[in-house]
Amino acid sequence: MSLQFATIRDRHCAQVVRTKAFCQRTEQASQSSKVWTDLGMIMGLEEDVKEHVLHKIRHTAKKYAQTMINVEPADKDGGNGLWLSWENKPGKFTWGEADATCRGLGLQLVSLDSPGKNNNINGLIGSNNIEYIWTSGRRSGGNNFVWGNGQRVGNYGWGQTGGNRRPQPDNRAGGEDCLAVLNRFYPGDGITWHDVQCHHKKPFICE
Repeated sequence: MSLQFATIRDRHCAQVVRTKAFCQRTEQASQSSKVWTDLGMIMGLEEDVKEHVLHKIRHTAKKYAQTMINVEPADKDGGNGLWLSWENKPGKFTWGEADATCRGLGLQLVSLDSPGKNNNINGLIGSNNIEYIWTSGRRSGGNNFVWGNGQRVGNYGWGQTGGNRRPQPDNRAGGEDCLAVLNRFYPGDGITWHDVQCHHKKPFICE
């Protein structure tokens, strides 16, 4: 058994109770003379757990993953370390549901904490024709927002119009405490940030 897989397995076994039998089986196999391939162990997982393990392998042991299970760098996320909900978990989700999903994967909602990163995500949204997504941004008081990593939200991505045709953030409906990226949602607007009530449902990106 490779060191990379053993490490990922041990972390996963400590967090996910329903894979206890799998964990015990692979641990016993690693200590016996029985031959188990990493591929065989991965394919024995439940589908949702398998996807989680494969995602971890892609970004912590990419060379190993490509060799053992033929995972291409562009599979699912373009090789950029992003987990896209519309590829992995189709549907729309509240901000809280999106945040919980990312945390369950050992990730967090995307933080657009630099103009370059913001441009990259905008390109991804535009090329996939995604109407809108959640980010990690939350209101911290007044019209100030912070990203999930604690960094203050800058001024380079806010939309210049909205439902009331006012620059963002405008908190027009009250309680618009979550930061979403909208893809040309309002006439004359581009792919820009908007403050939105957190109960609305949208796709999302984890990183």
